[in-house]
Amino acid sequence: MMVLGELPYQLPEVRPAWTPRNASFPTPPSPQERGASILELLVIDDNEYDLLLTELAFQDIAQPCTLHIVHDGHAGLTFLRDASQPRPAAVLLDLHMPRMDGFTFLQHLREDPHLKSLPVFVMTASTADQDMPRVRQLDADAFLVKPVEPQLVFDLLRTPAER
Repeated sequence: MMVLGELPYQLPEVRPAWTPRNASFPTPPSPQERGASILELLVIDDNEYDLLLTELAFQDIAQPCTLHIVHDGHAGLTFLRDASQPRPAAVLLDLHMPRMDGFTFLQHLREDPHLKSLPVFVMTASTADQDMPRVRQLDADAFLVKPVEPQLVFDLLRTPAER
């Protein structure tokens, strides 16, 4: 019978790998230095768990991506109207939030001449039948069920004419 912790042989001593004194290693190039563009997305959602899932999903992709996160529609409009903030390629929008919900955000966005052409992908866990017609009426570009797959977002951004 073998008892855990007792080995019939001696393990070799573990030593750090040899490195020359004062060695310097090159820093890997950033996405900008490699010529890869960084995709900027604005995520508007108040649910921390859903935000965590979204962040984790977008971390595991080859496309460099920056997610700008705000927690309600009012903060989303403030971000988009702030000239010092980057212009996102699209907005990932939850519908049911406090302060300003996704429906109201979408209405304000489509009424703004500077923002109305921005793609908006509604992402929601809602299965309410009345949500989809309202989202279509407010001219959302896509209706996605959470958790959102990053590849689907990229596909939607590549084919705007087919949305």
